[in-house]
Amino acid sequence: MEKIKSKKAELIIAEILDQYAYADKSERPWIIGFSGGKDSTVLLTLVWIALQRLRALPNLYQLSRPVYVVCNASSVE
Repeated sequence: MEKIKSKKAELIIAEILDQYAYADKSERPWIIGFSGGKDSTVLLTLVWIALQRLRALPNLYQLSRPVYVVCNASSVE
């Protein structure tokens, strides 16, 4: 899979991969709140890219926990 041009984004993707696959050995699901704004869109995109990369690795690193996206309105402004 092709790398993203932003070094900062690549570091964040690496951290997401580490947290998903290595740091936390629990089977607890990830729940991502998505409002459609720029912040939640970036977060969801980076998680998606990270999970695609993990899926492309050998079977040793399979997707092991569910990831749920919960759409919510963030009309706190």
